[in-house]
This record gives sequence, structure tokens and C-alpha cells, in this order.
Amino acid sequence: MKRINRNRSVLVFCLFLVFLIGFSSVNASAWNNSHSHNNVYAETVGRYQSAYYAPGESPKDHFGTHDWIAEMALRVMKEYSITHTFIEMLYADTTLLKMYFLLGTEAPDLARRTDTKIELIDCNGNIYGSGILKRNHHLHFSSIGEELVIDDNDAARHALYTQALAIQAFKEHDCKKAAFFLGAMVHYISDSAHYCHLIRQEEVDAHETDSVSIIGHKSSFDAHINKLTWRVDRYFSDNFFAIDSARTDYASQFTVKYNAYSAAYYAGLYAHTYRWDLWDIFQSEKETFFPDSLEVLYGWTRTDFNSFAGAQKAYFERIEHCLNKAIFYSAMALQDSVQYYESCDCDGEQKEYQDILDTLDRSLTIRPQLGTFFIVSGLSSTFMAIGILLINAKSKIF
Repeated sequence: MKRINRNRSVLVFCLFLVFLIGFSSVNASAWNNSHSHNNVYAETVGRYQSAYYAPGESPKDHFGTHDWIAEMALRVMKEYSITHTFIEMLYADTTLLKMYFLLGTEAPDLARRTDTKIELIDCNGNIYGSGILKRNHHLHFSSIGEELVIDDNDAARHALYTQALAIQAFKEHDCKKAAFFLGAMVHYISDSAHYCHLIRQEEVDAHETDSVSIIGHKSSFDAHINKLTWRVDRYFSDNFFAIDSARTDYASQFTVKYNAYSAAYYAGLYAHTYRWDLWDIFQSEKETFFPDSLEVLYGWTRTDFNSFAGAQKAYFERIEHCLNKAIFYSAMALQDSVQYYESCDCDGEQKEYQDILDTLDRSLTIRPQLGTFFIVSGLSSTFMAIGILLINAKSKIF
């Protein structure tokens, strides 16, 4: 891992975030982040609303789908009181930890950019942020006979990479830094549940009769879904998408251990199964299933979702289920990570990142899960979840 230049002239705990004018590149992003990057967020003390929108601004302008997934993962754990002290701290957000957490969910899409970036200062006065994160967020499965094998595990590797960085921060007792990298970890896991990250351009070329760009398709899809996932926690009752299956999975399987690597894999299995259904419907029915003006989507609530029928209802249920898988597996990986929390006093041990990574699972054997997951939302199509897939693959990372 490239070492970050030290800047010891900056005070410990000083936070600076510079969002220069420009929109995140769509080359590798999936699900939307926030709309605007031309604000400076440097709140460290006193009253504030959230990192993703400045006081007086609407969350519609700054709260994206990645934020929503991360927020809902915290909510699911909170509802079942199966939480760790650090999860409680994130949820309560009394020390701005959620701000760092949600900034982390945006950071992977800003990796290697110079016009738009996030830079923070850790307990030792060193700079960290979006510049040290990995850009490729793809997960790809291929069929060999009746077996499903994994031939591109970038999203899973990078989820584990950020989990190791979060654990390193926990050992240093640097809670803000840990929260940031946990947010980045959730981003990679969430991308694994996005069908466009499971499809390659050459597959699109073979699938479509006309020339279709996967980047253009993904950008349009994300723009639509982002307007349906803008409501923050206090507006939860009006959310267009529900988190029922994420709740049920969590209640029934919270004892299962998933590190970030395995969480990313499993999050992608449902989206892989229905990737072409989701692709084809958006290609052919976008103008039928969605309103002419995207701004109208901001007003859609659960009442609208429940009013749909037939193919339209089934389509939104499948999107909802992908989001639920992202929420559930993000929650599982968060649970696996926060066990390393001890204190926030910045007086912990200094541990090399590679030493921590060496202790984490670097291989994964995916075997059939026993029984189907409990799903409670919608038509029978959503019952076809991860557990019905027969997987036998082993992949070595790093």
C-alpha cells in the first residue's frame, strides 16, 4: 500500500474536507452518492445536521443511495438491539462519527481524482481519505457447466482492504478514522449488490443488438433510484423502498459471521441471478415504469410502491431486494469489524496495516447455504434469494 505523506504541522483532530466543483465520475460508481460536491464541510464542534447536507439545505441534494444503505444498516441493527457500543455511537452520532461514516461511503468513487477528493487528519497528524482507496468495484461470476465460479473479485478484495484499515484505526483508538473506513467498506459491499457491477461491457455488446454503453445505462438507472432513496432516518416511514427482508435476515441469521470479503460475495449473488432481467426491463420500460420528470420521483413514497401491480411491481421488488441484500450484508460486516473497538482516546497501539490484513481471511469457499433466506416483501419472485444458488468456488486474494 502506498504510504501517505506525513503532515505534522496540522493539529490532531483538525478536519478539513474540500469538495471542488465537479460531479463524481460514473466510470466505476454504482448507486449514487450525493449530487453536489461544491461545499466545504468542516464541522467539528457545536450544532450540525449531518455530513451529507449543510444546515438549511435539503437532504435531497446531498443524501445518496450509498448513504441510505449505510443508514439503513445501522437502523436494522438498532431495531434488534443486537449492537455493539461503536454501532450505538454511530447511530446516536453524538461525536460526529456518523459524518465520517457517511463520508466514507462516498470516498471510493472519488479515488484517484484530483478535482474532487476527501482529505482527513488522523490522530497522528497524517492525511488519509479517498486518495488511498481502490477504484475498481466489480464482482463477476461465470458459469462453467452447472457451477458458478468467480473470476473477478475486486469489490470483495477492496471491501476487505478497507475493513483492515478500519481495524487498524480501531487499534490506534482513532474512532473517526475507523468510521470513515467502515463507510468505505459498506460502499464496496453495496456495489456488489448492484447488477451493473456484475456485467461487463463485452457481455452487453453480445446481449444487445444495438450499441449500448453500460456506463450510460448505469448512470441513468442510478439517477432514478437515487431520487427514491433520499429520505434520511427521520423520514423513514415515507421511504419508497422498505427494509423488511434485511430485518428478517438480520433477526434470523445474526449469529453467522461474515467478514467484508464474504459479505461482498454473498451480496452479489441475488443481483447476479436477476442481472439481465433488471437490465432488460430498465432498457425497455424506463419510460413506462418511471415518470417523465425525475423530480417527481422525490415525492414517491411507500404508498406509491404498494399501488403498483404486475411487471412494474415485480421490477421494483427486485430492486428493493438488491438494496436489502446490500443493507443486510453491510450490517454483518460492520458487526464483524466493530469487535476491535476499545476506545476513542487516540492512545492505542500502532499496528502495521499488512499485519492486520494477514490475520483476515484471504480465501473464501462459497458453499450452498442451508435453506432460502426469509423474505417478506412482495411477490414470489423475491423469494428466490441467495440460498437457492449452488456455489462451489474458491478464490485467493492479495
